[in-house]
Amino acid sequence: MPRDSQPKVLVFGTGVFIRGFFGPMLQRMNDHADFGGSGIVVKLTPGPVADAYTDGAPPYAVVRRGLDDRGGSTEEWTTVDALDRFVNPYTDWDAFLSTARLPSMGYVVSNATEAGYADDGAPRPDGCPATFSGKLCAWLHARFDSLGGASASGVVVLPFELLEGNAMRLRALVIDVARRWQLGGAFEAWLEDHCQFLATLVDGIVAKPGVDDRALASARGDGHPGLLCVAEPYSSFIIQGPEAMEAELPLRSSGNDVTWTDDLVPWCRRKVRVLNGAHTGIVFLAMQAGLRLVRECCEDEVVGAFLNRIVNDEIVPALNGDHIGSYAADILGRFRNPCLDHALADIALNSAAKLQTRILPTISDHLEMTGELPRGLVLSVAAFMVHRPRGHGSDRKPVEDACRGIPGLDAAVSDAVRTLQAVDARTAMKEVLS
Repeated sequence: MPRDSQPKVLVFGTGVFIRGFFGPMLQRMNDHADFGGSGIVVKLTPGPVADAYTDGAPPYAVVRRGLDDRGGSTEEWTTVDALDRFVNPYTDWDAFLSTARLPSMGYVVSNATEAGYADDGAPRPDGCPATFSGKLCAWLHARFDSLGGASASGVVVLPFELLEGNAMRLRALVIDVARRWQLGGAFEAWLEDHCQFLATLVDGIVAKPGVDDRALASARGDGHPGLLCVAEPYSSFIIQGPEAMEAELPLRSSGNDVTWTDDLVPWCRRKVRVLNGAHTGIVFLAMQAGLRLVRECCEDEVVGAFLNRIVNDEIVPALNGDHIGSYAADILGRFRNPCLDHALADIALNSAAKLQTRILPTISDHLEMTGELPRGLVLSVAAFMVHRPRGHGSDRKPVEDACRGIPGLDAAVSDAVRTLQAVDARTAMKEVLS
């Protein structure tokens, strides 16, 4: 990092995606566009801290691997030192709030996943709130309070969560928290007048590294091996906002694949339904079939055929838009990347919320357009009911409640559950394909 850099970005989340996707973008802004800003990483959930963060936020590497036009492998290493501070609000709430008082801070990015958009209705705590919206509201209020509500103290919030209208939803959550905590009309006015919540869409696959990758990073001396990320070459960041913001936030001009648009909805619906919907639609069935990686799903005769069916025969027709078929073909090609070990177990996390945003809307649209429920995606929902991992984000009740809102789906899923209890996942997929 340049010696004269200042903390400018608050980064909610320590996971592999935000490190591998946003970290290199921030690095390029500093290296190629004189942004002069570092990021402060915030732990989003309680529990143990990764070993890499015990002494702050060390540099790390992102390696991009894929195939060139001739089928040869490509590899590019980037060292990221722009995320150079770590704060754990659960153990040092005052340190977290102190970052809000830094005049240089101007941006907030987050990757709380769909599950992070929950409000527990709790009163204002003395320390760290349980929810993401509570943490963000407390941080924004500390900034408003310490800097006098000046217009220059406002920030731009760029949420990465894969929800249509993510920024508007997050803003509404923050305002709900502010009203429940009785933070006052002046704070709400500051949020309205001086803070911008911009909807975004992130598109890029980032995976955890293997043991050999970490050893290679250590041998190369490319940052902390525990924070290494392995990503595909493709990366796209679409923001609903004025392109004039490039003057202060030089994302595209620094070489990142960034698009500014005035209507994010078509982009978001296509990506969440096709790429993320395919991931969520296949994950539990593939794991029960003994597979571990996304690319193995494409290579497996039965699972690959089932994946192609739900994408091309169920998801794509429900979108009914221009170039959807070619986009879906590109997505399936990206899934086959032999250089990327994208673990199904990672995709299975927070699966209840993912099903409600990635799968159920497609089922509803497919039913409305064809008069029939898509058998493959119905089996995908049933596989979640039967084989979901226990723990955070796997509660089946919200999914059951949402299924009841789609005519006939509750009964169809119950039938599919009985099928999965009677036969193995491969046999169930073959029945759908027959």
